[in-house]
Amino acid sequence: YEFVHRGFMYCHNCGCQLTASLKKGHTYYYCTNGKKSCEQHKKYLREEKVDDLVAETLNKLQIDSELIEIAYLAKKENLSQAVEYTQTSVESIQKQLASVRQKLAKLLDSYLGNLIPEDVYTDKIQALNNERVTLEQQQKTIQENQPADPLITLERIKSIFLVANQAKKDFLKAKENEKRNLLEILLWNLSVVNEKIADVSFKMPYELIAKTTQKGD
Repeated sequence: YEFVHRGFMYCHNCGCQLTASLKKGHTYYYCTNGKKSCEQHKKYLREEKVDDLVAETLNKLQIDSELIEIAYLAKKENLSQAVEYTQTSVESIQKQLASVRQKLAKLLDSYLGNLIPEDVYTDKIQALNNERVTLEQQQKTIQENQPADPLITLERIKSIFLVANQAKKDFLKAKENEKRNLLEILLWNLSVVNEKIADVSFKMPYELIAKTTQKGD
């Protein structure tokens, strides 16, 4: 039988996993006492109590939804400005490159038409080629450092915060298999002592969110 919380819960006292069993229609969790020396083995937690403890733990992932939206909009504006600046920079470089190529073509025509001496032609052609190489390198650097679509990444980050923010509510209304699926997304493990949660570890990036909210800012 696939118990909802089995595999996530550990005994804080001895480090052994908590297992579960069905008794008189109710599910109970308890320390496996694998080291044969743990008094917590005698303490049983009904699944309803575990649900309450886990739901309480998911409070660590909650951030004010208005704050999430404010942060999202601010970052979106910042990214939009950065993208616009990058596009403007690339367009400016492309115009400068076009101008350099035109100068190179005119310079060659002038040299072939014997309008300028060879030494002048050589100096000017070298200077223009150096300018062209510099501009092409600048363009390459900008394009390599520009993400494919930073706004898509931002949308994904926002969705992670919203999943975390909704986690407690979704967990409380979910069916057993849905609860386990949600925990597999969010949770590494939690340790229990005296029928209370002593410590909890979330999966990344939710662990970062949990630590951020604990700062209270």
